[in-house]
Amino acid sequence: MPGRYAELVMYVAPQPVKVASEQWLTRIVELLDVPRRDGRGLELLELFRSPDLLLTQTCGYPLMTLLRGQVQLVGRPRYELNDSSAGNHCSLIVSRATDPRTDLADFKGSRGVINDLHSNSGMNLFRHRLAPLQQGGRFFASVAISGAHQQSLRHVREGWADLACIDSVTFDCLARYAPAEVAGLRTVARTENSPTLHHRARHRARWCRADSPGNESGFAAIAAGQGCIGCAGGIAGQRSGLSTCTRSSASRHRMWICSTGLDVFLVK
Repeated sequence: MPGRYAELVMYVAPQPVKVASEQWLTRIVELLDVPRRDGRGLELLELFRSPDLLLTQTCGYPLMTLLRGQVQLVGRPRYELNDSSAGNHCSLIVSRATDPRTDLADFKGSRGVINDLHSNSGMNLFRHRLAPLQQGGRFFASVAISGAHQQSLRHVREGWADLACIDSVTFDCLARYAPAEVAGLRTVARTENSPTLHHRARHRARWCRADSPGNESGFAAIAAGQGCIGCAGGIAGQRSGLSTCTRSSASRHRMWICSTGLDVFLVK
């Protein structure tokens, strides 16, 4: 039997979070009784679009853009952390603690850093928050792309950038398990709330429906909270189960995608 890909690739640090996520995923695959293939060598879009995809996790922005109509939403995890609750989270806009600028508007003309052009938490929520402050379609003097939230934090810590926008789940987990990575940084502002990173399956796959015949112990078990990260790995802050994804949560992403342009970030 060839097996299916099941990978949670968004929250992979710090190590306790990575271990707990893998334990949770292992338990879910056992409940689904589907052989698992190793997808660690795949590029993200290759994994997300694979016909052999069973379950993975993605940011809300690519879900509504690059992957729209190609995957099936299963649910969104519920994190109970400082800035995450009931299936929602936000992003924290951070600067160095020693920077004399305290208001977001004071950073106009400064240097920004984003983790990826297709990130909801690191790019899309950032531009949505900055859009009212832009002048002539611009806010930053320059913008770097770091490749990951941890690297964006490093850019600010090292003085290579002045502002970064960090997924609140990532920030809170790092603050708890790797505090040196957020030391010397200050939260300048918070973005609007957004649905947490969705769990999803291959579009139109039979196993993605909790009410499919013979699937009572399948994805329905995820909604019931079996094998939750909090139970499997002892990671404080994640509740059992998944919150239901609704049209309103999806439309929230559409609003942000349509309301501002990427040129808010671009250099004149």
